[in-house]
Amino acid sequence: MAMTLAQLLAVPSLGLTLVPSAKGADPASIQLAWAAVTEQVDPSVFLTGDEVLLTTGIRLRTAALQRDFVVSAKRGGASALGFGVGLGHDAVPSALRLTAEEVGLPLFKVPYQTAFAAISRIIAEDLAAEHVSGIQQLLAGHQKLSAALLRGGGIDALLDVLENFVGNAARVEQYGIELGSSHLATQGTSDPVSTDSDAEWADWPIASGLRDRASLFIRKPLTSEALIPYAQSLLGLELSNQARLRRTSRIAVGQVLDDVLHGGLRGYDASLRMQSVGLDATQAHGVVLVESSSGHAPLGEMPLPSLPPRVITAILDGRLAIIVPSRAAGGSKDGGTGNDSGPGHDASASEPGVIAAQAAELFSSATTHLTIGYGRLYPDANGLRLSYYEARESLRSLQPINEPSRLSLTSLLLTAKDVPLMDLAREILEPLENADAQHNGELINTLRRFLHSSGEIGQVARELGVHRNTVRYRLQRVTDLTGYSPANMQDRVQLWLALEAKELS
Repeated sequence: MAMTLAQLLAVPSLGLTLVPSAKGADPASIQLAWAAVTEQVDPSVFLTGDEVLLTTGIRLRTAALQRDFVVSAKRGGASALGFGVGLGHDAVPSALRLTAEEVGLPLFKVPYQTAFAAISRIIAEDLAAEHVSGIQQLLAGHQKLSAALLRGGGIDALLDVLENFVGNAARVEQYGIELGSSHLATQGTSDPVSTDSDAEWADWPIASGLRDRASLFIRKPLTSEALIPYAQSLLGLELSNQARLRRTSRIAVGQVLDDVLHGGLRGYDASLRMQSVGLDATQAHGVVLVESSSGHAPLGEMPLPSLPPRVITAILDGRLAIIVPSRAAGGSKDGGTGNDSGPGHDASASEPGVIAAQAAELFSSATTHLTIGYGRLYPDANGLRLSYYEARESLRSLQPINEPSRLSLTSLLLTAKDVPLMDLAREILEPLENADAQHNGELINTLRRFLHSSGEIGQVARELGVHRNTVRYRLQRVTDLTGYSPANMQDRVQLWLALEAKELS
């Protein structure tokens, strides 16, 4: 804070005397930005505002000039007027004193022995001391913010320190997910963000090097913004480091789980691999899968702060996998049988379902559309495989959250990595796709409806609004182009698998 008029008057070496005024403001409330010396009759054009204006009045010989001088000083924005006596005037002129009182400009007398330069030096030294103090406070703030992170306090600790400097609550979001908040941001409410309008929070973007919409939010009003840029930089580094660690960890865990799920590991070998990533093979586990419709969502980096620490996350087949262990060691009796019906499996699906709902809530503000599916709780490595395939099968329902359904042999065959069904499917269907594209045809649509109707040509004709012979002609074209006859059961299975593989891909 700049020096006040009261502080200047209190310097004993200057010997300044305030001229009493009935309308004068409190000297303690008048701040002095600088000191300016003038003998101009009209000093207003030389003032920038909030100066203490010093003059001997050597050119102010008449009452009219004295009045005009005071009015000009007030118009120029002077905070106070210091009049030096003993050179041009032995005392402060009455016209100058009365006009200063009239316009509300504080006036003080400067004795002959006090040089104007001494007054300027006192104000300059105060400004320099204030500037140095500000830098020292800023450096101390930098050290405290850095220490909050280096000591392992995390984002919450940094925000608590920042809160003390800015004078209000602070929070951090990444991908629309709140990652941390200061003490005031959570005090008295479990959901502070929802109770405040966006207008009450100032938004400070955080550059983390990711497309994560990371922001530092500080509730208004702020007492100081000096530390915010440094806090933004620290938070950007912290968020970037956390995202890199999450992605690296999830990819590594995914590679291990891929060996368990698809690598043919069994028994003791599978248990060892599971233990290496923190999974107890004696427990039951359920799998929650998060899939991006665009394929560009940063699932490897996205944080999951509200999920329980016992869950394991990984990247599997381009999806985010959340491995949910049962609460009781050894697994759930209801979830370990592999039976697809009955109340026991409702219980085994409840815990992964809760985690799926929590993940959906976390991702609700994500810019990309995400689909979540989950499987039931099953014990050991084989159970982990079953839960994974249940979760993957449920994603085909395309609901925001998809419950586990009965596994089909078709889906298991189509998702097997060591079987080239996708390549065979493309080879079978490519002639039909080319024919449809060239002639605006309906061969694939007709074939699909024929298989779904269990070979009822009449039903297919009604659904398509064409004659039965048209359906027969199209099916014959399918036979001619693919070499597989829809009328033959073995060929029908081949065509069915090809269509299912196309839909799955």
